[in-house]
Amino acid sequence: MSGFEVPEPILSGPYDEPAEHWRIVEGEPSRREPGRRPAMYYYRPPGPVSEGEGDGLGTLIELKLVNRIRQRLKEWQAAGRPGVTRTTLELLDYWAREGRQHRLFFAQCEAVEIIIFLTEARADFRQGIDIPVDEPSEERRAAGYSAFRRLACKMATGGGKTTVMAMLAAWSILNKVNDRGDSRFSDLVLVVCPNVTIRTRLGELDPREGDASLYRTRDLVPAHLHPKPEAVVKWAATPVAMLAGLWEELRAEWAQRQDDPRPPVFIIVCRNTAIAKVVSMVKRVADVDAALTRAARESS
Repeated sequence: MSGFEVPEPILSGPYDEPAEHWRIVEGEPSRREPGRRPAMYYYRPPGPVSEGEGDGLGTLIELKLVNRIRQRLKEWQAAGRPGVTRTTLELLDYWAREGRQHRLFFAQCEAVEIIIFLTEARADFRQGIDIPVDEPSEERRAAGYSAFRRLACKMATGGGKTTVMAMLAAWSILNKVNDRGDSRFSDLVLVVCPNVTIRTRLGELDPREGDASLYRTRDLVPAHLHPKPEAVVKWAATPVAMLAGLWEELRAEWAQRQDDPRPPVFIIVCRNTAIAKVVSMVKRVADVDAALTRAARESS
């Protein structure tokens, strides 16, 4: 067995923070050490390897900011996560609750919670954590563009990155819906992918997929926070009612004609029967509010 091989590669399960790790140093026997491995990487200058360097790992570079964020995150969690909104706290408790059918990996929860920490944590917990913004060029700035921050989650293949995307989308959207004036959140999510195949696979991030979306299949959003049929119809009811009014006018014209026995047909395709039930109550523009009120009363 070489110095870079160990008898038991996997020391921790996927659902808990690593409690120990292998310390592997060239020229020394590998040994198990307590705690999580610090964030770091090895740097080797580009270009040909000079004589005497051999296949060395390079220079160890500690990722100090990452390690500082991990430590502050623990302190913030121990203090009860001060600064978060009620919606965020409910989601965090929901994701970590006992008895989940689909347990979330430690890496998934930590990735999401770090983004939440950097966005919502009370200022004293973020003291000394400086994440530079991407400054636009002078030309862009003159055109009205402003700087923004990039927050990245680096995860291994198979770590459940799509689920993390869904968790972050739910966190941002639900917070924005709850408080439209909070500029920290957005109800618009841009997903960039390399090709059409991946784009199709990422379709499960779309809440409009209903029961086929990750928010349902991975149980990421409490039932009472899922959009109710009347909320969905609220945005479509007026145009639907207007189209229905045009159809009624067309039907009235058809009734006075004798040359065509086929009446005009008005068909609305709904994603599920719950939405269809609310839509069926909307027959005129004036019916919109009444239909939504009636639907809300019947569902409660």
